[in-house]
Amino acid sequence: MTATSEYMLLYNDLYVKMRRYIWDIDVIEALADVEIECYKKFPDLRELENKVSNLRYLVSETDVDDEELFEAFDAFNDYYGEQDDLYSKIETFREVAVK
Repeated sequence: MTATSEYMLLYNDLYVKMRRYIWDIDVIEALADVEIECYKKFPDLRELENKVSNLRYLVSETDVDDEELFEAFDAFNDYYGEQDDLYSKIETFREVAVK
């Protein structure tokens, strides 16, 4: 079982490495799709896997040859390949009376 926040951290690492370059609109749209899926309360792991694979394919079609960038993609593959259950922390709020 894994926390949904782990996918957010993986995405943030990938984003930091991708923003070093200028991308065409197809790559940007694919990156946005990955971001949207990662930031859902409970992302669909199969859908996320497909979107990351599509993004990786689009990046590999460019002239970018950045080992760190592809390691970030591999981290996604390694992580969701091992996980099949998700959990998310439920936020609780306390009311405080202020006078």
